[in-house]
Amino acid sequence: LCLFIYININAQEKRELKNKWLITTNSGVLKTPLGIKFGRIGKIGWNVGMRFGKGDRNNSYEPVSESLLDEHGRLKPEYIKWYEENHYVENDVTNFSFVLGMNVNVLHQKDFSMHIQGGIGYARWWEEYAKQWYNLDGGVELEIGLLLKYQKWIGNITGNYLNRDHNNAVGDFCFGVGYCF
Repeated sequence: LCLFIYININAQEKRELKNKWLITTNSGVLKTPLGIKFGRIGKIGWNVGMRFGKGDRNNSYEPVSESLLDEHGRLKPEYIKWYEENHYVENDVTNFSFVLGMNVNVLHQKDFSMHIQGGIGYARWWEEYAKQWYNLDGGVELEIGLLLKYQKWIGNITGNYLNRDHNNAVGDFCFGVGYCF
């Protein structure tokens, strides 16, 4: 794949991509339906993607006194059940994602070009929020996908992976339609 990309980039050096600025919708299928992506395309380009959504009611808990915590700042095992039964609070949460990425042109014809895109960022869109009050943090999001440009129209397709820890990683599929200028 790397050789294919290298050969195509070198073969296309004399070809100029027109309409290098892009703006697309960027909608996550599962948890972040509202989003936008903007940036530049070229032999090598960049993009910034943002997505938002309203989270399900999560299982969060009121803050706990330090006397109930162990040396790592976590609730001592003997207090977990009591605390969960007596300090449960329902809150609405905002799911979000912010990703910085780059794209590489791998195919360029007269009116059509295809770009591989990848990015890394920070996000919070867990399938189920932690049952413990102290695990509501975001995590690292990785994104990989394609930008498909035809004339001035562009399509955005990505797979996204959000990692909190080894047991709670989740994935999503994002898509968008936009315009180049």
